[in-house]
Amino acid sequence: MKLKLTELEKTKLESQLLNMTHRTYLWLKLIFEVIRQRQMPRRIVTEKSLKQAIEMLPNTVDKAYEEILEKSEDKNLARKLLCIIVSAVRPLTVMEMNIALAIEDHHRSYKDLDLEPEDRFRRTLRHLCGLFVNVIDEKVYLIHQTAKEFLLAKNKVSSDGWKNSISPAVSELTIARTCITHLLFTGFGSGFETGAESRTKADSEVKQRTDKHHYLGHAASH
Repeated sequence: MKLKLTELEKTKLESQLLNMTHRTYLWLKLIFEVIRQRQMPRRIVTEKSLKQAIEMLPNTVDKAYEEILEKSEDKNLARKLLCIIVSAVRPLTVMEMNIALAIEDHHRSYKDLDLEPEDRFRRTLRHLCGLFVNVIDEKVYLIHQTAKEFLLAKNKVSSDGWKNSISPAVSELTIARTCITHLLFTGFGSGFETGAESRTKADSEVKQRTDKHHYLGHAASH
């Protein structure tokens, strides 16, 4: 966090954090994201603004999650992203997520997708969900298992904030629609020869297509 604090400000921040009860490493990691988000709109850090930020720090992981997601620059897109992450059978790569997030029901080819360059999409992930979502080894994850528990509704879906705001059924449907729509893209259903003698050739062509079209393998398998 590049706030360029003075030694006195660092000491005050450290003292305040040490005085908080129920501290955990996860909570502490989230807290610095909260402070960063609070300072970024102003891009000016003063002793007074830092003091105010410290005094209003969320005192639980859930409250920190709530504040981080509430700062999302596009809450609808953030919700779609989170639905895909929590329901994916395996973690999606950055490129797979780029495609999955761009797919809408009316799309019928790659030409319809409005994809961002990969490096820019990484920044988009951060703007959508902050530290709530991480990229590790080119794969997209929630920051912690508790993040998934925080999002998913156990019984009734909450309409107040992000906690328990995602229905497991809706989440599953969201990613299923991206897979089905992708499989309906023109060009994926033609060009294969039939017959046992063509199996090796067909398998080779399938691999070529899944290597070229990053989300195709996931969509077809899951």
